[in-house]
Amino acid sequence: MKATIKTAFLTFALMCSMGMSASGTDNNTVKKRIQYGPSLMSATCSSDDAAPVLKAKSVKANVGVIANEGYIINAVIAVSVGTEKARFYEGQKSGSSYVIQAEKGVYDIMAYIASENSDEEIFLFKENVDLSSTKSIMLTQREATISTEISQKAPGGGDIILPSAGNRGNCSVADYMLMIRHSQYGTLLQSESVSFKNSCKRISVNLVPSRMSFTRMDEYSWEFGPIFVVNPIDFGKAVNGPDKDGWENVATSFAKTPMSDSWNKTQDMPYFAMTGYFVSIDNGCNAYVGMGNSDLSLPTNILFYWYPKGYDGYYKFYPMLRDNLIQMANASVTSMPYIMTEEGLLPCGLNLFDNGNAMLENGKFPKKGHPRFMKPLPKRAILGNAVPALMCLPSSSKSTAWNNGFTYGFKGRHGEEYGLDSYNFTGLMTAKQLEDIGGYRRTVSVKCDGNEICSSPGDFSNWMNWGNGETYQFDVSMWNVIIDKEIEGKVTGSMTYNASDGFIPTVTSLQFRDENDNVTDHLVASDNSKIEFTAATFKFVPGERRESYEYKAPSSVVVEYAPHGSSDFKPLVAEELAEYFFLPGYGNYYCVSLADIPLTEATWYDLRVTVNGEGEARQVQTLTPAFKAEKATGIHSMSCDADNNTYTVYSTDGKIVGEGENTLSRLKPGFYILKNGASVRKIHID
Repeated sequence: MKATIKTAFLTFALMCSMGMSASGTDNNTVKKRIQYGPSLMSATCSSDDAAPVLKAKSVKANVGVIANEGYIINAVIAVSVGTEKARFYEGQKSGSSYVIQAEKGVYDIMAYIASENSDEEIFLFKENVDLSSTKSIMLTQREATISTEISQKAPGGGDIILPSAGNRGNCSVADYMLMIRHSQYGTLLQSESVSFKNSCKRISVNLVPSRMSFTRMDEYSWEFGPIFVVNPIDFGKAVNGPDKDGWENVATSFAKTPMSDSWNKTQDMPYFAMTGYFVSIDNGCNAYVGMGNSDLSLPTNILFYWYPKGYDGYYKFYPMLRDNLIQMANASVTSMPYIMTEEGLLPCGLNLFDNGNAMLENGKFPKKGHPRFMKPLPKRAILGNAVPALMCLPSSSKSTAWNNGFTYGFKGRHGEEYGLDSYNFTGLMTAKQLEDIGGYRRTVSVKCDGNEICSSPGDFSNWMNWGNGETYQFDVSMWNVIIDKEIEGKVTGSMTYNASDGFIPTVTSLQFRDENDNVTDHLVASDNSKIEFTAATFKFVPGERRESYEYKAPSSVVVEYAPHGSSDFKPLVAEELAEYFFLPGYGNYYCVSLADIPLTEATWYDLRVTVNGEGEARQVQTLTPAFKAEKATGIHSMSCDADNNTYTVYSTDGKIVGEGENTLSRLKPGFYILKNGASVRKIHID
């Protein structure tokens, strides 16, 4: 099986790229970014889909725009009406007016004005302008008498308050995105403002345009967790946006990683705690944003999401849960992105490794993700509390120094990424900082035809000289993992691939599932407990507007297990489940039964997984330890502490089903969780 995955991707991290400090400054109160027309479409459309900006112009429109003092004219644009493919033109400033040169036709013309502090945005329209000959048009801000206020309410109905003189507020920073969509062109404009103080609360127009719609997308770093609001604008309402109803939220726990824990203990002031999210336009991936909240005391392991009932979902957030950050946007453990569904907030079910570089198909998010990865997290899930799987992805660029390269990172049991241990967190720390926190806690070696071209994580870079050899060998060990707050974990991987073939074999996900199909690393052996993983081989194909990745199935996979710390690996049978084949990002789906593992007591096990490609292409990784398994215990063999005969029994979904020693005799057969004093164990009632 072979397929091609394409992606068009615009990546930016506003808080970092715009030079904002962790604490914020008066001089950096507002930072603005505007995209419109073809520059915006290039992030979401192929060159065949984007409307042309023609060099041969035949008519001219002179557009005069009068703005009030304290306001800035940001853009004057025209989009055709009634053509087979909508055409877009940008006005060029000439003296006191803007000149639009275009093909003959009928156009909607728009001027975009904003206050200098970005607290108000104004749009002036002239519709159905017949440009069969040169015309002069005047647009004046005083005509913008139709306005609406943007509600900035938090869950529960309270106000979102940004910092001001003498008031810390309850929100450290806000990111405002206004999307304007033309029914015949698509998204015409995206205006984005990042602010520490200003509220950006009002939108005004001179008329309600017949072919354009407005959607405000806001993200707030609120005191109780990041807030995401998708707010379609109705100019018939005095106020648009959320109130206390209609909110969804999701939260989870994160295990501390030794490296980030050590780093935070050395800091006198916090670095950014980051909120990450994708923005989609009609399921097309428009951007990935990393946004800081400048205060590590504000949580990032919970998020809140709102959009009005009945919203068609043309614009979406894909937000993520995160633990705290070391020094950059992705240096954290990050959950799978979430998506709002009719069932509420769910993991999106997409493997968006490395911010989605290979995981979109034709630049689009699939409407639904992989069915095995869209379930809510188990109530007791702790992200980052397991030895993750190594994932590698081919990479290249137009630079000859980057041929034959690859990226690498680590994927956890619930689709989380271990960004601090990935390829893109390399040489940002000084030697003294690294020494103070115990180093990278990983080793890296890359060889080209037997010659080492990279010998440490700090030297690994997309832009290093990969050479023009044939055989590449990658070896990595990573031990930045503590399981259950006490067990040191480690993953060791090796990958070989040939430049002439170009396909890199890799695991793309790894999960352990219990008898109730819940993802866990603490299993009770039964006929239904199992390992499920996905694997693929990917090849990079450079393109003009999009990166492309060819896909082929692995030639074979091998799974082995051994008691933790031993080298006595024994094979397990991996069965491919064709019904769960899913692209982009996953590939082939495999299931391994754990029913036949001989158990006498609770035991940690190591796991070794081999993914074979063509010829000598191979990835081998060993996770130590990978999972804990214990034999199911019947009621007849269960004992309680001699000095404590009171206990609580829970169902496997976390509900209390009884208390006290007489409870067990009344329970139906099945699996239960028993808490007896400080001891917690899983039992089976025969």
